[in-house]
Amino acid sequence: MAQYINLIPTELNTEFSVDNIYSIYCYQYSPSFAYKGEVHEPWELIYIKSGRVIVETDTYSVPLSTDNIILHKPNEPHKIKADNVECLVIIFTFSTTNGALLHDIAGKILSADGWITSCINTIVYNGIDIKYSAGPSDPNGI
Repeated sequence: MAQYINLIPTELNTEFSVDNIYSIYCYQYSPSFAYKGEVHEPWELIYIKSGRVIVETDTYSVPLSTDNIILHKPNEPHKIKADNVECLVIIFTFSTTNGALLHDIAGKILSADGWITSCINTIVYNGIDIKYSAGPSDPNGI
């Protein structure tokens, strides 16, 4: 007969969690692509899957290349353009109620390791399933 063991859970201290996802986009940009820019309430994460882009805000302009990530704060005007090469860019917009950690890394170039790229690929794969079953594509044609 198996012995009953009472397992005690360990509470996790969550420093960060995503409350809502607003969009998941995967774009293939031509070498001459340039987006005029936007401003919105959600956070925005930009991941460069391949190629090179230049991301601009009112306070910085930075080049990003394959496996780089950058975060835009809520209500921060920003724009993106290809850096004369074809590129594949993944963009998430989301909200969080405990984003103090994000303010420290927003605007900094981060490098994605294998685990992070795997997570991003999983989110994109699941997001694409949701997008196609939910309705029409982006009305802006972006």
